Amino acid sequence: MLLSTDHSGSAHALDLPHVQLEADDVIVSRKIDWKKLYWHQRGTSEEKEGALENEQALFWPRGSVLLVAPTGSGKTEAALLWAACQKEADHQPPRLFYTLPYQASMNAMVRRLAETFGNEHVDLQHGRALLATDRWFMEKGEQPENATQVARRRRAMARLHYPPVRVFSPYQMLKAMYRLKGYEAQLTDYHNSLFIFDEIHAYDIERLALILRTIAYLRRHYNARFLVMSATFPQLIRDWLADALGEAPTITAAPKLFTKFQRHCLRLVEGEVLDEVNLSRVRAAALEGKSVLVACNVVDRAQMVYEILRKQLTPNGIDLVLLHGRLNSRDRLEKENIIRERTGTHRSGGAPIVLVATQAVEVSLDIDLDTIYSEPAPLEALVQRFGRVNRRGKKGIVDVHVFTIPSDEQKWVYDERLVAGTLRVLARENGRPVDESAVGLWLAEIYEGEVADEWKRRYAAVAAEFDAAIIGSLRPFQSDPDLDRQFDKMFDGVEVLPEDLWSEYARLTNEGNYIQAGELLVPISYQQLARISQARKRTSEKGERLITVDIPYNSEMGLDLSVLKVQTQENDL
Repeated sequence: MLLSTDHSGSAHALDLPHVQLEADDVIVSRKIDWKKLYWHQRGTSEEKEGALENEQALFWPRGSVLLVAPTGSGKTEAALLWAACQKEADHQPPRLFYTLPYQASMNAMVRRLAETFGNEHVDLQHGRALLATDRWFMEKGEQPENATQVARRRRAMARLHYPPVRVFSPYQMLKAMYRLKGYEAQLTDYHNSLFIFDEIHAYDIERLALILRTIAYLRRHYNARFLVMSATFPQLIRDWLADALGEAPTITAAPKLFTKFQRHCLRLVEGEVLDEVNLSRVRAAALEGKSVLVACNVVDRAQMVYEILRKQLTPNGIDLVLLHGRLNSRDRLEKENIIRERTGTHRSGGAPIVLVATQAVEVSLDIDLDTIYSEPAPLEALVQRFGRVNRRGKKGIVDVHVFTIPSDEQKWVYDERLVAGTLRVLARENGRPVDESAVGLWLAEIYEGEVADEWKRRYAAVAAEFDAAIIGSLRPFQSDPDLDRQFDKMFDGVEVLPEDLWSEYARLTNEGNYIQAGELLVPISYQQLARISQARKRTSEKGERLITVDIPYNSEMGLDLSVLKVQTQENDL
């Protein structure tokens, strides 16, 4: 506390701001009507039931809650209304943390929250936040040098834990638990704070165990309160959440709302996405004037689909965008802007577009396309993908397509048994409107037997080890520099510079444009870096941290790791 105060004074910061949020602020900033709030947005508590006769009465429970509502039904607004009602003894909570799994959704959420809290009070925290913030301010009309100065100051203030609203991934919380440098200030910042967790289904079982045990620790010892929301909660995950959150009520959207939000008709499509007959379906939809989402499970597959469709559709005047995790920050942010402008829910018409994307589109992107062709995935992931189509339900009931054959690579992303169980359920529901109120029952059918037993064992083992080794040893002033790199290997991966961009990188750094130079780095996992090394494609380490790789890169396709497969085949020969 003393160090933070000293550094904040040196930075000429004003008094540390708290979250200033009233229900009226949410209503006005989100441009919604009190009279048109859904039941789950009002969030009545049990003891106040019946009080909704007053149209402006909001009685969200004080404390942690689960929220279940259809995609596109205003869960973000509901979460902010919950936050506005968390006063204690007339004092607002000091901090609000909005947690999301993907950078694309984090970048989009910062913009949305800034409409409610103001730019100066909302901060973005992920590995490329400085770059995203710099680009954001340039879009707002700042000159490049001014945007860079503002972005750097915002990063410095974020390190002082100054902004009262932060958008980050749960891995930022885990840094505190693993005692990375500055963890004492992080944990102090979490005391009495509010956390909104969106789409917790996106994490694998081991990481979910770490996240939920951290939630339980912060709730019990730091008076932190949590709202965890999703369109779908498997009962297995509900049970773990109940343990982490204690006596947290579940607020579920009214049954009639699920009926109202029947926007999709399920169509199973035989074969896989790369089958020519299936690619022709995508082409036909685009040529009919529809905006189409093609959802792939891995980057390599998305790149292949995009390359084929680009050659076939571009001559016909159809625009395509490829979005995945192996793009550098500069190209990714430009693509996100295009997607937002061309497919945002508030746009008015416009030419059709084909968006080929990985899981980055599943969560909190306020986009609205006309139809989807998706590789098979676990049910909760598919429901989220469907939520990017006909998002507001203004197009009646539209078809959403799922292929029946997954790619071989998807086993590295999803449990094959969950995918197989999902396909069994979808086969039964094929040709029917998707009833989101029944998704819970479908999930219970999928998450049973051997799958449930194994998940319980894995969760229990990881949770017990985390409680004993990490939480049990958590003390102040015991940070370990070696843990930083270990944590990166566990969660964050590494950023590399493609050799194709080396000359531009060198020019920018020589000119002192370090933020713009940093925009050229591409995130990959440590496993992918090892594969590059084994294929003798890794070229050098320039400086202490910069790693260059001799892997093709361009702004349209991103980093092309398919060359590693060719190298492996040559080695086999």
